[in-house]
Amino acid sequence: MSGWLAGQEMFHDRIRSVEEIIDIVDSIGPADIQRAARQYLRPELAYVAAIGPRVAVGPLVAPEAAELVEIAS
Repeated sequence: MSGWLAGQEMFHDRIRSVEEIIDIVDSIGPADIQRAARQYLRPELAYVAAIGPRVAVGPLVAPEAAELVEIAS
C-alpha cells in the first residue's frame, strides 16, 4: 500500500481516489488494448526459452501479420 501511495504522490502530485482509478480502468476499450498490443507485443521482438530436447519444442516460426490481425479479431 505504501508503494502505491508513494507512486501516486511522485507521479501525480496527489493520491487518486478509488473512483478515479475505476473510471480509468472502465474507460479502456478493445481499441486501446489492440493499440497497446501492436506497440508492445511485436513478434520480431519475441524470444522463447525452453528446457528439454529441441525436437520436443518443434519448429518456432513467427506468425505473419495477417495471422495476428485474424487472431485479434
